[in-house]
Amino acid sequence: MSTRESLWAVHYDGVSRVVLGMSRWRGTRLVASSGRGARRSAVALVVCLAAVVAFVIAVRSGDSPDRSPEGGGTTSSSPTPSDLPSPTPSPSSTTYQTPTPGPSGKRHFVYPGGDDSAAGTRSAPWRTLEKALTALRAGDVLTVGDGTYEEELTDLEVQAGTQSEPISVVAEAGSPRSRPVLRGLLWLQNADYWSFRGLNVTWADSSSSDDHMVKFDGGTGWSFTDAEVSDARTYAAILVTGNARNWRLADLFVHATQKTHSSNQDHLIYVSSTDGGGLIEHCLLTDSPNGRAVKLGPPGDTSDPVRGVTVRYNTMYDNLGPSNIQLSRAASDNRIYRNILARPGADEPNVRAFKLEGEANLVYQNLVFDSTGALSPDVEGLEDAGGNVERDPKFADPEQDDFHPLDDVAKSYGRYAGESE
Repeated sequence: MSTRESLWAVHYDGVSRVVLGMSRWRGTRLVASSGRGARRSAVALVVCLAAVVAFVIAVRSGDSPDRSPEGGGTTSSSPTPSDLPSPTPSPSSTTYQTPTPGPSGKRHFVYPGGDDSAAGTRSAPWRTLEKALTALRAGDVLTVGDGTYEEELTDLEVQAGTQSEPISVVAEAGSPRSRPVLRGLLWLQNADYWSFRGLNVTWADSSSSDDHMVKFDGGTGWSFTDAEVSDARTYAAILVTGNARNWRLADLFVHATQKTHSSNQDHLIYVSSTDGGGLIEHCLLTDSPNGRAVKLGPPGDTSDPVRGVTVRYNTMYDNLGPSNIQLSRAASDNRIYRNILARPGADEPNVRAFKLEGEANLVYQNLVFDSTGALSPDVEGLEDAGGNVERDPKFADPEQDDFHPLDDVAKSYGRYAGESE
């Protein structure tokens, strides 16, 4: 049997996705023959082509197969549009290799026992992240050694990377991988094409509750991945602001904020200003007693855009202030799908709106639990695009931060979707 796969790009409201259509047939081929055999081959080919055409028409007309979960649970009544993006997740990587410097770049090293007057090499590493980060140029790779760095890095002026020569900051590779921890603050301004991987951040008692713990202010093409961000006592463990573009937060464990400010003001991830292409994926976002897991919207009455953010394949749990996700004010054209959203505040939906003035914020194909429903009903600009499933994910052991779902349906949603058992 031969298998051929056809790909169609489908455009939806500024978002493109790839729809995979598969057709199978038994060894049909054209041969130089005559009579009944040739007629049979021609008929078989016509049937195959007709089936492909019918599939394309169905995709374009918005028809979609029944997406009801097996084995119970309920789904939202609206049908899931076939032109909404919902790609198959890639499993998160637990190991990685240190990237190679670009053509113009160098390899540098920083260790807690180093010396900032040294050369920044493996044998003569720098001591502080402040020295190391401000020394990097396009194409450079910084290896961050194991240990704790006690620093408050506020509004660092860093050099930009480029799309062809990004700047990479990575935990030292190995088995087990090193675990560098910054105890303090990490603020970056205009960190174009910077990539952070494996740099953990936790709160320092000396930090001010008015200062966000991790802050990316502006910048294009940056990423912050594979890290634990914990114990923030401020408005946000991670803040994205300054009209940042094409950024990515992924494979993060952000948790354990403490109630510090007035009601519902201490969040895990807060996106207050972005205009074009933000992505939050494969994150575990838990334990925010006075804030949301993800807040999308400008502060106060400002009109800063929060547009084009995708929140997908995350697991959110115990976000009591008061919902897992909130969209507010000028938030527009954001997509929320394939997440596990569980245990918001009492008598609250998983996705909530507050003074929402934006439009086309779509919530679809999420697994939700222990709430009044997937999203606030009858809110203009916040749309149930269908396919949301109400179902217990049966987490393995939330008390020990093990949020692997044991329910078979839930395994295709959230932080661990796509991982092999």
